[in-house]
Amino acid sequence: MPHGIDVDTSAVINNLFLEQGCPADNAVTCTAYALLQALQLKDGGTAYAILRESLLRLSTTTFLIEGWVQLDARGGVPMGKRVQTTFRLLERITQEQLGLRADIGRPFGSGASIRTELPREVAANIRARHVKPLDLNFMLSLESVAAQVLFRMLDAVLHDGSADFEINLLEWGQRCRSLDLRPDKVRRVLQPAHDELMARAYLKNAEFIGREQAQTVRSVFQAQRPDHPLTPEQVTLKGRIKALGVTDGQAERFVRAAKDADGRVALAETPVRGCTNLRNPGGFAWDVLNDRTGRYVAPPSGRIDATARPQSAVPRAAQQPLRLEAPAADARTIVTLTRPHLTPTQVTLLSEQLQAGQHDLAAVQRELARQLVAGSAAVYLRALIG
Repeated sequence: MPHGIDVDTSAVINNLFLEQGCPADNAVTCTAYALLQALQLKDGGTAYAILRESLLRLSTTTFLIEGWVQLDARGGVPMGKRVQTTFRLLERITQEQLGLRADIGRPFGSGASIRTELPREVAANIRARHVKPLDLNFMLSLESVAAQVLFRMLDAVLHDGSADFEINLLEWGQRCRSLDLRPDKVRRVLQPAHDELMARAYLKNAEFIGREQAQTVRSVFQAQRPDHPLTPEQVTLKGRIKALGVTDGQAERFVRAAKDADGRVALAETPVRGCTNLRNPGGFAWDVLNDRTGRYVAPPSGRIDATARPQSAVPRAAQQPLRLEAPAADARTIVTLTRPHLTPTQVTLLSEQLQAGQHDLAAVQRELARQLVAGSAAVYLRALIG
């Protein structure tokens, strides 16, 4: 049976499924090293072995769902059909790693590419927002295992904006897998976990009401803790930013802080998709995301698709270069775009010419954007330098 780290591994894969835009084939692709990072495990042989065993358990353990009422596609009208099924938390795992024949049979390492396929039932429930992303970073930051378990259970029931949650103490003890279900023992386990979650601003208050087996436990949630969990939409947006080459931490901080995050991401996706040979696409995308000077604006023709998946291909003829307004022309941006097409000496020379005012910055940027799409930027830039 899945146990221990398996819950965390499953949560990471579900979150990555959202980040990668809920692919139609229900598959999540990442490196083994990326999974270890998300699980906050150190890079080492023992950790990879633990991860491998966890993935195998998730793909070999079969669950039986006794039944549910099937709703129609319009969402709400029962179709009079009860469904029962069996499934695994992972349908298939494919591992790829470069190596010689002598490496066959050995566990994968940091460079391995792992493709995990979710079963249709799990993928459909994530798409329908019935399965919410788990804030694994917050959970793993909790000091006690009891607080981690309690957070996971409370997070699962906090799905409709409720301000509080009340349940019978013994039933709650069973859900939290308490070994001793005597009321005083359950309270003794829950109290320090409550204290930690209140200290971390997840809970506003927690109290036990009543006596003996009839007593209940009532948890009152904070309206919004400082590091509130990302919504499914924010997780998807974070994945789009990461696909541009921005680090996970930077992407999450941007999604949390920016009020117009979706529009800024759509603006950054346009030039990064259009310029496939940028030396540092992540740095350029980060500059676009954080710009508040008005240098970057949407193309004059065509609408940026803010809902498109980062992985989706855009036909070359349909790609639009990023238009830079003449008043906001910037030498640094020009230099960033030209690095893949010039030698270091040529880049330095062009930078000096731009700083000295030898070229019209706005005209250079407009023409450079056109030449990048046409694939002749190098010829144009060498002629420009002279």
